[in-house]
Amino acid sequence: MRFLAALILTSPLLASANPVDGNMDALITNLGLGARQAEAQAACERDAPSVKLLHDPSIARYCLVRHGAPRKQALFLGVQLSAEFAKEGRGDASDAIDKLVDVLEQRTD
Repeated sequence: MRFLAALILTSPLLASANPVDGNMDALITNLGLGARQAEAQAACERDAPSVKLLHDPSIARYCLVRHGAPRKQALFLGVQLSAEFAKEGRGDASDAIDKLVDVLEQRTD
């Protein structure tokens, strides 16, 4: 039991601010997306130019996931992140993610 507790406390996936952040971090690491940050940020700025929060750390990570992960995973994590922001009372951040998810949903590529 002590081992399990220690594992939970030291796990970077579970130590994140919320589970969605941990899932995004794991996906970014597993897919090697870290080097594509500038490209991903530019894509988010093109898709949602009116969004002021694109440099928020969670939203910036979502931009990276959205740009480099499979579309279904990016949509799923976007919906989860939006719900998490809403639950935290961060409606502005939730709305920003919703805009990015909407654009991604409309794409057919």
